[in-house]
Amino acid sequence: MFSERLFAAVVAPSLERVPLAELRVEEPDDEVPICLVHRISQNILTAFDACLSRHLVALHGTGLPAVTVETVLEGLGNGPVLPPDLALRHFDSLPHALMQLSSEGLGRGAAARAQFAHMSGGGSAGRRISGEDVRALSAAMELAESFGPVAFSELTGDFDMVVLTPPGAVAEISIDLFRGIVSLPPAAAGGRAQGGGAGDERVEGPLYGFADFVNERVDLRLMMARLRQAQMREKARAVLDFRAMAEERILRFDHALGGLPLEYHRLDAAMSLIARLKAGLGDDLLGLSEDAQITALDWSAAIDRAELRRSETRNAQATVAPLPRARVTTP
Repeated sequence: MFSERLFAAVVAPSLERVPLAELRVEEPDDEVPICLVHRISQNILTAFDACLSRHLVALHGTGLPAVTVETVLEGLGNGPVLPPDLALRHFDSLPHALMQLSSEGLGRGAAARAQFAHMSGGGSAGRRISGEDVRALSAAMELAESFGPVAFSELTGDFDMVVLTPPGAVAEISIDLFRGIVSLPPAAAGGRAQGGGAGDERVEGPLYGFADFVNERVDLRLMMARLRQAQMREKARAVLDFRAMAEERILRFDHALGGLPLEYHRLDAAMSLIARLKAGLGDDLLGLSEDAQITALDWSAAIDRAELRRSETRNAQATVAPLPRARVTTP
């Protein structure tokens, strides 16, 4: 996907990652027992990249990945290694990664075992993951996605609890996978629990059959309508915020150049910025003010000329014929 290519080529090289969790999937075998170790880390985006990601989600439905999973094999000695598309993968959130990885691991056979643990300073004991855990997490993720894009909902969680805060919600919505209960803030549900009661009580509904539970209550249908309206406003705000931040970035970069030509480190920095701008605004950088657009397009043209010169130099070096070797003869 386009966002993943942008992430790998432009964002990832300078990215910081924070370890979140580890999922181990063991596949017992009489000859060579193996263990897939999935190390899950959070991608720490800059303010500009985070703004770009929300902009991409608003327009295309997919932004920059929030977590990265590095997978290694244990127990194979000098055996085969994982292909690149399995050794390093990216996901929208920690629950998304856990759902995909555990589903793949436990789907390999009845003998497969999965162990999950959060990463912390002193470490923590892991817990065994079963097929029922995976099914509950899958149901929770399906429900969470009904509240809108992950980028706007601050989604997190694991096999015990999934928590999100959609746009327009005054408090978090929690999904208890162990109890199979969805807990909603009272204000989002009309300020009163089912059957009357104090207005500060949270409303609880079933994880399985939540859609039917909502359809039976006017206050919950109204809540979902309000959340959908809030999502529309959030998407519009994401587009406008990126345009404003892009213009500010262009003006600050232009000030930093101080009239110096785009070469060396300045050229590399300009290429990185233009790649991000074009990813969000297209090749013509539509949506920017005229001065910012002209300035950035001038940089883009300079980058194209520099790339052309580099290409011509490489081609010239590749086509240079080797000097003929002298032949030595004896009388």
